Amino acid sequence: MIVHHKGSLLQINPNLGKDINEVELIVRKEGAARKEELHKEIALGYASAFSEQDLKDMIAFYKTPLGKKIIELEPKAGEQSTKRAQVWIDKYAEQVIAKMRAEMRKRGHSEF
Repeated sequence: MIVHHKGSLLQINPNLGKDINEVELIVRKEGAARKEELHKEIALGYASAFSEQDLKDMIAFYKTPLGKKIIELEPKAGEQSTKRAQVWIDKYAEQVIAKMRAEMRKRGHSEF
């Protein structure tokens, strides 16, 4: 978020890079102090969906070899799944438009 907004400010006035960099450091320091606030919000979200025992069981699971493997590899698996889904979606979209165009041509609409 900080990098994004820093980039926006630099686009507005690239000559202010030194000041923007200094402000970035201030904002980062303040943001680090707010991490506990974020952790609390996340914990409340989990607490609203799971019982205390559920959370204890999850913690125990994530300490197992499989749990550790999931923590380590899930981001890669999610990324690969997203890429594969996008390829599938793109291919399906091409098939759909080809079918729709063919059907429209059957009905005498040559502009498709």
